[in-house]
Amino acid sequence: PRGWEISKVYSVTPLVVRLEHEEKKQYAIAALTENGKLRSQLAPAKGDKLTHDCGSSFAIFGQKLEGCSGVAADANTFYIATEDDSSGTARTNKVIAFDLNTGKPKWEAPAPAERVLKPLGMEGGDLVLYMRPKYDAAGAIVTLPPTGGTTKTLLQHPDATGRIENGFFSAKVAYQGGRSFIFSNRVSASNDKEELEQSTMLVFEK
Repeated sequence: PRGWEISKVYSVTPLVVRLEHEEKKQYAIAALTENGKLRSQLAPAKGDKLTHDCGSSFAIFGQKLEGCSGVAADANTFYIATEDDSSGTARTNKVIAFDLNTGKPKWEAPAPAERVLKPLGMEGGDLVLYMRPKYDAAGAIVTLPPTGGTTKTLLQHPDATGRIENGFFSAKVAYQGGRSFIFSNRVSASNDKEELEQSTMLVFEK
C-alpha cells in the first residue's frame, strides 16, 4: 500500500515480511502467497508487543532486509515472541503462534517462570527456542510442539559457564546438528590485552 515499505523479511518460504509506515510510526506483519498476493496480515491481541532481533540500527546493518532472528515459520504458522515483561518480580515473556491463512493467533505459550524465550527455527516439526540465562541459571535450547503446550529441554547449558553466557552483549544464538552456538555481538575493551581475554563464543553439545 502507498506510504508503506518492506523493512524486514522474516521468512522466505513461506514469505512473511514486516511493513513500516514512517509518517504514521506504524508497522504490520504480512504473509504473502507464492505468486505475491496477500495471504494474511497478522493481528496480535491488544497489548501484545511483538519483538525480533534484526541487528543494529546503525548504517548498513539497519538497512539489511534479511538476517532477523527471534522469529520462525513453517508452512502454515508464524512464531514470534513478545517483549520481555519486567512489570513483575522478574523478566519473562511468551511465544505466540499465528495462523498464516487467517492472521489470527493459534495459541500462546508463556516462558517458564522468570525466563525469556526466543524462537530460533524449526526442527523435526517442532519449534526450537533459546531460553536466555538469568543471573543464577544458565541458558538452554528448548522446544515447543507445533500445537503449543509447555517447553521441553533439548540441550541444557552448564551452570559453570552461565556467567560468561549471561555476560555476552546482545548475543546471537544458533542451533544446528545437536550443537548450540552463542556469539557475542560486540567486543569492547580499552586495549588489545583486554580484548584478547574476552570470551566471544560458546559452543555446547550433548
